[in-house]
Amino acid sequence: VDSGGYGLAFQRSCCAGESCFRMHYKNDVNVPKHIVLSPSFPGKIVPLNMDNHPSGFNLTRGSWMGALGRNAEFGVKTAPSVAAACCASEGCCMTTFNGKGMSWINGGGTVLMRELKAGETITVDTEAVLAWEGTVKLDVKCTGGCMMMCFGGSGIYNTELTGPGMVYVHSMSVSRAKRGYAVTVSK
Repeated sequence: VDSGGYGLAFQRSCCAGESCFRMHYKNDVNVPKHIVLSPSFPGKIVPLNMDNHPSGFNLTRGSWMGALGRNAEFGVKTAPSVAAACCASEGCCMTTFNGKGMSWINGGGTVLMRELKAGETITVDTEAVLAWEGTVKLDVKCTGGCMMMCFGGSGIYNTELTGPGMVYVHSMSVSRAKRGYAVTVSK
């Protein structure tokens, strides 16, 4: 167990929604051993070969699970605009992740991956964003007119992601899952 330094531990825990500490497992014998990773809520595990993504990824809070090796680097960058900071469900500090080799993130429900071409845009619900490559631009867009914003059930803003780069979206974010479980438990 280590923290990776106080500064990085603070970034991970306060800005990235991750644990302050990191667990490192090492096989000290010549016999192959196994380790099992499990998401923090019922969901899908998404493998990321970071060697194919030199610009890294931006991650939503709590989505990172693990990586092979010790080169997982977290960072924080500011949201691209005030509107994105307030309305894109990421806040003013967005989590960046870089590394080499295999890493894993977790998402809930159905997880879809989309490779966006340069200038190609995808618009999704703000809670549906799981991860996006560092080359992808994030912004927000109004869901429609006043009636749609008030009575459409989609909120006021959607998230707009513009390529080039890889985007991962999921149908059941951690916050949606918690709300769904709370309703089920209270019945």
